[in-house]
Amino acid sequence: MHIGVDLDNTILDATSAHLEYYNQASGLSLTPGDVDDFYLYRLYGWDEAERNAIYHKYGHDIHWNSSPLPMAVEILQQLFNEHQISIITARPLLFREVARFS
Repeated sequence: MHIGVDLDNTILDATSAHLEYYNQASGLSLTPGDVDDFYLYRLYGWDEAERNAIYHKYGHDIHWNSSPLPMAVEILQQLFNEHQISIITARPLLFREVARFS
């Protein structure tokens, strides 16, 4: 079977990484427990343009420093042993090198 698995917030904890760098940019100290909106930038009082500028500045580090979610690696290894796996991401092309797997 061929299985597609999304990368961010399925395999990797992208939310915590976004919060770390958004906190640096804002001086706030938000945690995953504070998140009640899909659009994290609204928690910081930013508009979309401000978010885009911050994401452009920190996006590489956000994606590079996203850690695997608990059991994600082990489950992927099990799936890989029996199936063809494709990793799917909506990351912008600007950060495509951070999403490459060798």
